[in-house]
Amino acid sequence: RSRRSKSPARPQPASTPAQTPSTLETDAVAAKPRIAIEGIIFDLDGTLIDYEGASHIALARPLEKQGHSLSWALHAKIVGTKPESWSSVILDECGLSDMLPREYARQYFEEMEGLYSSIPAWPGTVELLERLSAAGFPMAIATSSPRSSFEKKMAFHTDILCKMSAVVTGDEVSCGKPAPDIFLEAARRLGCNPSRCLIFEDAPAGVQGAQAAGSLAVALPDARMPTNAHRFTELAPAWLLQGGIGTFDSAVLVPVPPSRRGLRKGWLQLFVLAMLCMAAIACVAYLYGIRIYTVRYRIPAAPHSGGANLLSLQLHMQIHV
Repeated sequence: RSRRSKSPARPQPASTPAQTPSTLETDAVAAKPRIAIEGIIFDLDGTLIDYEGASHIALARPLEKQGHSLSWALHAKIVGTKPESWSSVILDECGLSDMLPREYARQYFEEMEGLYSSIPAWPGTVELLERLSAAGFPMAIATSSPRSSFEKKMAFHTDILCKMSAVVTGDEVSCGKPAPDIFLEAARRLGCNPSRCLIFEDAPAGVQGAQAAGSLAVALPDARMPTNAHRFTELAPAWLLQGGIGTFDSAVLVPVPPSRRGLRKGWLQLFVLAMLCMAAIACVAYLYGIRIYTVRYRIPAAPHSGGANLLSLQLHMQIHV
């Protein structure tokens, strides 16, 4: 049975509306265009779950032991990045040259151990995932967190995890956000064309990565980090939702079959046909007394296939009557 955390109200400035649409979103509300989407990819921390509140506490505690504090402005600079990146940024900003980044990251994750169970999902997260799943959209999570941290968080959010067809963590790609690597890998695992993917992100670095991947981006600003507001405006994502992920109108999307998954299926059909032809040749050879000296075949895994044997078939036959 799925476990659900109590969702907090997403913080938002009193002077801003619940939702600030970009041009694309305004058109969606007015005319309800149907945007063809093959797959949907979500960041995790700050997007599906309110991780940043607990993360801020864990980031601050090691600094406080050194006589420093952590501002939300500094926190905003590192949102969405990998541990080896954000640990260096924070220590440099605080002037703590005596502490190694990997030691700071170790202390951070140690502090997080006691906080994972307190991290709630954002309001409307599970409901949106249920609607998208029912509509037939394949979904994935692409998070900068290492796999070990991801698994500890999701132990308390199985109702989110069960909706996902793929997960990519930060330690599975070479370059972190704003590089597009993690989103391209998530799209590949879904079998989707990145240009027909929709990506939800709460960090400017994540929106940059989504756009670099050629995808549509949904930006989810956190009111605790107002310094990111102008960065989102400059990036001009397809959607800018001040009210959080639960305010997204999924009715503007229409699912289309994942194109690259279809390609894999086509190769599989070709392989089966080749095997049937070989069987037919063998039967004819047997009936007419033809000896087949050698039949050699090789099926290497195709590049970027994720281990799937997408089919390069080589046949060499010598026939003697």
